[in-house]
Parts: sequence; structure tokens; C-alpha cells
Amino acid sequence: MKNLVLLFSVIVTLSSCNFYKPAMMNAPVLEEKGGINLGVSTGNGTDVTASYAITDYLAVSSRFTTNANLTYEVTTFDTTQKFTAKNYNYELALGYFNAKNEGYNISFFGGYAMGETGTLDDNFLLFSEDFAIGADFSSFFVQGAAFANLDKQNHVGLVVRVNAIEYSNFRYSDFFANEDFTSSIDFSDKTQTVGQAGLQYNYKGQKFGFMSQIQYAFTNSNDDYFTVRGFGIHVGAYFRLNEIFKKVD
Repeated sequence: MKNLVLLFSVIVTLSSCNFYKPAMMNAPVLEEKGGINLGVSTGNGTDVTASYAITDYLAVSSRFTTNANLTYEVTTFDTTQKFTAKNYNYELALGYFNAKNEGYNISFFGGYAMGETGTLDDNFLLFSEDFAIGADFSSFFVQGAAFANLDKQNHVGLVVRVNAIEYSNFRYSDFFANEDFTSSIDFSDKTQTVGQAGLQYNYKGQKFGFMSQIQYAFTNSNDDYFTVRGFGIHVGAYFRLNEIFKKVD
């Protein structure tokens, strides 16, 4: 138990060290029209997910994530100031799935996400002082998933996502409030692209399920402020509400 607590403490600590913290990719394994999954996971953040099969091939999914919301005390010369770095986001997506195939399951989703992100760097660029930064963001994304059905309950697959992120309303510690930012950091490039790729295991029981996801995120950005957390671990459970509340004839 102590080792498990230590592991999650390390995960949360590492999560707070990057400006952008990719959330879990919501990749439900749906069967047919009317399927409803409601789940929660933890690891690199806490995620609440939901998905609903509108037809036998069309579905909607959503997710809310909160991740390392921290208040930093930033020491700058002879003053100390507090800076709250909020890290949360929520998304909504529409997509296609082909759960009628018994051998495999594929899905494609496209959606929109928005939220806040922030972090603290104790040696920002060439400065020795602490520097805190935060911003609002919105994102369009596309996601694909392919699962091999080992049997009716066990599924293993690959999930990939591309995020096009737009930042606004940058906030930073007052140490640089009267400095020329263009000489130290360039906030002009507010659009970033982040890719995610992950392996997911899904156990689908009659009324509830379990999932685990390991992912890696990457970017081609060269902007000084934009750092991305690479590895992410997520584990969770979900309820199949349509089966739980299914009427018995």
C-alpha cells in the first residue's frame, strides 16, 4: 500500500512540472445503439468520462479532467507572491464505431476541448528566480482507436490522437511584469500541436468494466514556455448504465 501511494505521489509531482498535461484519451468500447458508459479514472489526473451510442454506428463521448491544481508561492528577490496554476479541461466529441464486428472494434472521433493549464519552473530559461505561468486554451482534436477482441470481455488496443491547441490570456508571476518579454520568451505563437499515442486494456463486464491506459505525448514546438508531459498512466472503472437499468421482461 505504501508503494502504491508513493507511485501516485510521484505521478502527480511529475504532472505538475509541464505546461501542457495531456489527459486520458476517452476510447469507449461500445456494442450497439443505446449503450451508455459512465466512468472515472485516476493517475495523471482525475477523469470523469461518459459515452452514448446514438445508433449502431454513431456515438458521442465526453470527458472532464482535473490535474494538479496547485497554488505556488513564488519567491522573487525580497518578495513572495502566490500564483494559482489551475489544470483542468473538458471535451465533447462525436464519432463512428463498428462494434458489430466480433473480431475487432474500431472508432473515430472528432471533438472540441477547452480549459486552463499552468506550471512553475524554478529555473526558467537563464533566470535563477522562480517563474509561474498559466493560460486558457481551446483545442480541436481527432482520435482513432483499434481494439482486438480477445473474447467478449477482454479488449486490447491502440489509441492515437492529434490536438490543435490555441492559447489565450497568459498569466505569469509579477517578477517579469515590467520586463521586455520578447527578449526572454515569445508568447506570440499561441497555436501548438500535440500528438498522443497509447495502449489500452479494457475489461467489459455485464454491468461494469475496468480500463487501463499508458500513453506518450509529443510535440514539434520549439517555444520556450511550451513543455509537454511525455508519459501518462491512467486506471479506472466504468458502469454500463444501459445494462444496469435494463428492464427485465
